[in-house]
Amino acid sequence: MKIAVIGVGTAGCLSLCHLLTYLPSYWEVISVHDPSTPIVGIGESTLPRFPFILFAGTRFHYATDQHELDATIKQGVKFVNWRNEDIFHTFASNTYGIHFNTFNLKDFVLSRLPKLWKDRFSCITGNVEDLINTDKGVDVIVDNVVHEFDYVVDCRGFPDNYDDCQESNVVPVNHALINVIDKPGDWDWTYHYAHPNGWMFGIPLSTRQGWGYLYNDTISTKEEGIDWLSEHFKTPKEQLNIREYSWKPFFSNKMINGRIIKNGNRISFMEPLQALSFGIYDAVNLACVEYVQGKETEERAELFYRQIIETTEATIAFHYHGGSIFDTEFWKMASVKCSRYVSSVKNMENLFDRLREYRTASNNNLFMYLMSPQERETLKMGIFDPQSIYFIDEAFGYNYTKQGTQENYYYIT
Repeated sequence: MKIAVIGVGTAGCLSLCHLLTYLPSYWEVISVHDPSTPIVGIGESTLPRFPFILFAGTRFHYATDQHELDATIKQGVKFVNWRNEDIFHTFASNTYGIHFNTFNLKDFVLSRLPKLWKDRFSCITGNVEDLINTDKGVDVIVDNVVHEFDYVVDCRGFPDNYDDCQESNVVPVNHALINVIDKPGDWDWTYHYAHPNGWMFGIPLSTRQGWGYLYNDTISTKEEGIDWLSEHFKTPKEQLNIREYSWKPFFSNKMINGRIIKNGNRISFMEPLQALSFGIYDAVNLACVEYVQGKETEERAELFYRQIIETTEATIAFHYHGGSIFDTEFWKMASVKCSRYVSSVKNMENLFDRLREYRTASNNNLFMYLMSPQERETLKMGIFDPQSIYFIDEAFGYNYTKQGTQENYYYIT
């Protein structure tokens, strides 16, 4: 059996590691990519599952390999200006995420996989012109040559059009100004720094810092953002190292098209909050492993995917719906929009009652349910990510779950 992963961005590299680790040994995993295709070179913040999967696929270990990825440890997320006092959302004491340089990931992964997986891994390089479902698999056209696979994971980046997608009606930001500072970051968390027009992430790498000013371009302007960054970093505007990105928060209507499984920015991009995109990538890979082996039907895999999308939107809404310390147009819009979403969830009180009933990390790990269909079938607690919801509920002063002790914070690892 042969499965191809198209693309070697973050999602593509994560998919390669995941499939090699979890598919049986008779599966070949092939990376198909164009070395000349540029990647979005922004420092990335991850969840604890990322270094775990990276270790499983490449034997990456932070102690010996951090220089390979320009990496730093991530112990959690520090929220500044969301409330009157800073809020530190920590990971469990036995887990950690990493911050890493996206320019380095492809070369590191592609140098390690052939040594570790030998006959199970190979590469095809060239311009991917088309993916075509057939009766027996998928034809991948690379530089006018047809390559046949049983399945394909499509990680080619944002879709060519959004005809088969839905725009998220939850996410309040859609534009970013990235300011790179050429000195090492000396903190071990990701900053989520609220400002009057949105919020800013701060990512420490071992050689530089990446700050991402996020805003809604229907409410404020690029010029306002540059002015704020200049004042915040006490740097003349002409000396800022700015890159600009805009996006449409979206998710695909379906994960699976015949024998093609979408992942990465091909399937969804919401926003950088809490590195939630990695949760989607990981969930899709788990669904893919089960689906291609015939252990899950397409219908059940799609249901799981929709639950993960709903989980992501609900977690985003739960952060924003109480606003911040700023009484501005952006934060009023974000609070109203996200409050409507939270209040639209069916049986809200019933969901929080069920959250209160759960007492072990394993029962709260949504990803585990795909691995055990019988257990997943009994999942009745709703769509929320328990670890984030419990913490944000108390730390942000919502108190829906009315849990006041550390033993009731559950960590997905």
